Amino acid sequence: MAPSTIIGLFVAEALGRGLQGRDCEVFTSDVKVVSPAADVMYPDVVVACGPIAGKATKLEAPTVVIEVLSQSTAERDQGRKRWAYWSIASLEHYVLIDQDEPIVEVSSPGPDGSWRSVIHRGLEGRLRLEALGVEIGLDELFARVVFAPSSPAEEAQASRRSD
Repeated sequence: MAPSTIIGLFVAEALGRGLQGRDCEVFTSDVKVVSPAADVMYPDVVVACGPIAGKATKLEAPTVVIEVLSQSTAERDQGRKRWAYWSIASLEHYVLIDQDEPIVEVSSPGPDGSWRSVIHRGLEGRLRLEALGVEIGLDELFARVVFAPSSPAEEAQASRRSD
């Protein structure tokens, strides 16, 4: 299974546990999100809160959108799709998860309407989604992902962890 698929599943499962008993629903890539400008996107994971029609296949008011970056999607997710998502008034967090390194970017709108990003690096980091009251350890999101060491120091550290 591709790392992006594994990460997406772990995110959806962790959010489902964290939102149990709340009026929020977690969806995976089979639900489309439509922006005010009629951009149609299929995020890896999306959370919508409040009333949701029966078997929703289209969301116009998501609360959280999560994209797992891959070589083929990163440019689009970090560019054109970011702007489209940011135009959705209900969106509280736009999350980008790197599949090749334990890096997560959480963008949220400020009171003045401008967006701010917080970047979490390393497996000891925490993904905090304040709008949902959910926090997930990056070690949980990347639990089954094997990262390629990028430096001799990281190789040595990885070697010590596997002993």
